[in-house]
Amino acid sequence: MNATSRVCPQGHGALTVVPAGSVEVDRCPHCEGVFFDPGELAATLGADANPEVWGRDPSVRPPDPYAPCCPVGHGPMWRLPTEPAPGAPLVHACGDCRGVWIDSATLQALRARAPTVPMKEGITASTVGRYVMQLVSLMPVEVSNPVHRRPWATWSLAASMVAVYAALHLLPDAARLRWEAMLVVNPSELRHGFGLLTPITYAWIHAGVVHLLSNLYFFVVFGANVEDRFGRARYLAMLGGAALLGALFEVASLGDVPPGVGGASGAVASALGAYMVLFPKTKLHVVVAFVPLKVPAALYLLFWAALQVFGYLRHSPGIAWLAHVGGFLVGLAAAGISRFESRARVAS
Repeated sequence: MNATSRVCPQGHGALTVVPAGSVEVDRCPHCEGVFFDPGELAATLGADANPEVWGRDPSVRPPDPYAPCCPVGHGPMWRLPTEPAPGAPLVHACGDCRGVWIDSATLQALRARAPTVPMKEGITASTVGRYVMQLVSLMPVEVSNPVHRRPWATWSLAASMVAVYAALHLLPDAARLRWEAMLVVNPSELRHGFGLLTPITYAWIHAGVVHLLSNLYFFVVFGANVEDRFGRARYLAMLGGAALLGALFEVASLGDVPPGVGGASGAVASALGAYMVLFPKTKLHVVVAFVPLKVPAALYLLFWAALQVFGYLRHSPGIAWLAHVGGFLVGLAAAGISRFESRARVAS
């Protein structure tokens, strides 16, 4: 178990992190109440465990000065019935972070009525494996953010990147290098009117397995939810625009030099930018200085974007920093437009 900075609303001190199937939750070792971040409750108790559905009941009560406070520190929580029926068990939910606190007795009652997964004390093989992976790679892991339809565009593009990489590396070295030179962005050639399709084709060319796998990981983790929200046509348009703008940013920064630019990072960065706007409060597991944390997606992705700008300003070689920045900006713009349109439809 790992102690967290979150505290029990009943005044029993720090909560501890315990595995609950595919997610981890914050549990009080004294009163055995549990705090669920958004998505964790449905992952533990089933898809119907959705506080937004519970909140339709007229017996919902807004926070008052005597209500339990959010373990994260956002003040008194709302009181919600777990079903629209008299005498239904009550839980408490934070109106800011959307987390839900359930005391031990209510949790047992809910678990008795729904298929659940056990909450296990201590360390499991899966949590150790994930911790080591994140410690070494600094990769984030979503707490829970399920999609409502299969992300075929994301999966297909990811598979095509793997296929292109494998096909090129089955060729003799000389042939592979010729193909890669034709497909990557060459700033000097592009300025003279050659290689006009390379600002798109370069996204399928990767410098090595680590380069490919890191792009695929971020693409699948963040792209699936963005595709789910946007729809495939708008999602593909965003990726194409991000690849193009990312290449142009990089060409403008490199000057008239021969090295080529390759990789899907610019397009992938647009998925990160869009995710930050669409799902800012979704929690991500990260490991910082050996400490496992759960942080909002917006915080992690802002930090990621700042690193790209810092890398460019330091002139760190070997990474297309401005391609990342350009793609990220495209994602921010696309998601911002999408949210504006959604609000306009609701208002009308």
